[in-house]
Amino acid sequence: MAASSITPQKKNKIFYSIIKKKQNLPESFQMLEKPVNPIELINIDHNLTIEEGFRKEDVAPTVAKAKALEMIHTKYPIDQWTHIYTDGSMQNPDQGAGAGVTSELFSFYKGLGPLTTNFDGETEAIKIAVQQLLFRTDKFTKAVILTDCKAAIQAIISSEETPTNQTKEIRDIIKQLKCLKKQITLQWIPAHCGIHGNETADLLAKKGTEIVNSSLKNIPFHSMKRIIKYKYNQDHKEWIKKEANDKKWKDILTKPDIIPELPRKSAVASFRLLTGHDCLAEHLNRIGCRTTPTCPLCDLNKNMNAEHIAVCPNLIDNENITAKYWDARRKLTQIRQSQSIRKQHA
Repeated sequence: MAASSITPQKKNKIFYSIIKKKQNLPESFQMLEKPVNPIELINIDHNLTIEEGFRKEDVAPTVAKAKALEMIHTKYPIDQWTHIYTDGSMQNPDQGAGAGVTSELFSFYKGLGPLTTNFDGETEAIKIAVQQLLFRTDKFTKAVILTDCKAAIQAIISSEETPTNQTKEIRDIIKQLKCLKKQITLQWIPAHCGIHGNETADLLAKKGTEIVNSSLKNIPFHSMKRIIKYKYNQDHKEWIKKEANDKKWKDILTKPDIIPELPRKSAVASFRLLTGHDCLAEHLNRIGCRTTPTCPLCDLNKNMNAEHIAVCPNLIDNENITAKYWDARRKLTQIRQSQSIRKQHA
C-alpha cells in the first residue's frame, strides 16, 4: 500500500499500536467523558488554603501544622462537623496507586492497580469518602473532607475541564447528599507536617499500594498520558546514561549541582566548558568553523580548550575560569570581526 493512501486516522491507529507494543501499555482505558452540561453544574463548597497568603514552603512544618489545626478547629468544630481525611499514594508506577480514608465513622484503604497515578489515588480516596457518607446519612449533618491534594479539589469543582469517571461520580454523589440537606466541604490542608488524620490516611494509602492483583477496569485517559510520558522519560534517561558513558560531561547526570544556578554567566560558562561545546577554537575546528584548533591568542601552539584557557598568558590575570572563558570568547570575536573587515577591503 502506498504511503499516500494511508489516511490520517489510520496513521494515528498505527502510531498508537506501535507505542502500545513498545511501552507495554494496557489494552483498555477510559475514553474522555463528555464536557459538563452547565445546567447540571452544582456549587461545591471548597477551600484551597488554610489562610490568605499561606504558602507551605515559607514556614516550618510545625508552624504549618499549628495553623492547619487552628483553622480546622475554628471553621469545622468537631461537635458540628464530621472530619474525614483522605490521601493517595504511588510508590511504583508498575505497582500503581493506593487510596486511604480515615474518620470516626469509617476507615478504608484500596489499591487501584498497575499504571494508575497518585492523582488517581487522591480522587479515588475522595470518592470512597463521599460514597461512605451516602451510606451513613443518619450519622452526620455536616462533613468536611480534608485532603492535601489541591489538584483533586480543582478537578472536582472545575466547570471547564472534561471530568474523569471518578470526578463525575464524586460530583453526582455530592449532589445527592446536598439534596438530602447534607453539607459537604472539600478543604485543602498541608501534607507531611504531622497532622494525625493526614498521616493516618497517608499510611492507609501506602498500604493500598501493597495490594496485589488489584486493578481498575479501565485506566483513566489522563493516567494513560502520564504513563506514556513517564515511560518515554525513563527511556530517554536510559539513553542519555548510555550516551554519557565515554563523554566528558557524564558528571552532569550524577552531580547536576556542579553547574552553578546563579549568576547565569557562570552557569553558561561552566556548562559549555564541561561539555566541550564551548565555541573555543578546538570546538569550532571540530564543527568546521575554523581551519585550526590552536589558540590564536598566544604562541604556545596548544589546542584552545578548557584546559588551555586556564594557562593562556594573553587572557586576563584572574583565577576565575568563568572570567577567563568570557575574555577568550570576547577576543575570539574581535579577531573574527577584524578578519571580516580585512576581507571586505581586500
